[in-house]
Amino acid sequence: MRNKFGLPFRNISIILVLIQLSAIFILSFPAQASQSHISPHSVRDIHLFTVEYQIQSTSTKKEVYRFDPGTLVVHQGERIRLHIHGFHGKEHHFRIPAFQIQGKVKKGETTTVTFTPQQLGTYELICDNHASTSSFGPMITYITVIPS
Repeated sequence: MRNKFGLPFRNISIILVLIQLSAIFILSFPAQASQSHISPHSVRDIHLFTVEYQIQSTSTKKEVYRFDPGTLVVHQGERIRLHIHGFHGKEHHFRIPAFQIQGKVKKGETTTVTFTPQQLGTYELICDNHASTSSFGPMITYITVIPS
């Protein structure tokens, strides 16, 4: 079924969900003019979502899983509370090797992990269920640690 613009209603639903996810993502980053000192007692909440994208051509149907957002930027020494929301997919086993974190998130649930990165660099949050293209991935978020 199509709307008055000729778009399938499913596409409009997907667009609305992506707008909502973007708003949540933007609101999870507090405005900061210049952050020269990070309080050791403060915790920054970041929300991450499991997302599935599908496309269908006349002969094939493709799907891919990913974390959204695909990149997180955090400060060295900043205490992070990462909320991973199971939005799509039955369950996702994940790990952040650099921070010795592993867990799983199920559809409709939220798993929360906390860490404080000490080393500058870029690290991977990997979904083991979708680690390669053969399993509709790779499903990876990059965590970049910058100076505080």
